[in-house]
Amino acid sequence: MASEPKLTAAEIAEKKKPGWKAVVPAGPARPFGAEHDLASLDEGAADDAAKFDAVMPTTRQLRSKFLGEDAAADESATAKPLESDVELVDLKSGDLERTVAVNRKTEEIEWSQG
Repeated sequence: MASEPKLTAAEIAEKKKPGWKAVVPAGPARPFGAEHDLASLDEGAADDAAKFDAVMPTTRQLRSKFLGEDAAADESATAKPLESDVELVDLKSGDLERTVAVNRKTEEIEWSQG
């Protein structure tokens, strides 16, 4: 007995959201947590202000600034952003765009934005 082929995250999203079509992400594709490579920016198009806007403080720095040093030292409060079987998919319907998090294991949409 042949098993049913596994659906991709894009196929699951299109099935769960009729009328929406999975599209290629608009921004640069890089794995979550990858370091920013400011040197790869086109120097002709990027001025100094754009470089500074691209720098994001670490979670520890933000926690220290807003919650104090004690909260910054508590690493157990930091949750993992996505489970290993959750994948982000960009969808488009007409002029509307949204991003959804698809759980490939349960074949459900965890959340959507936009």
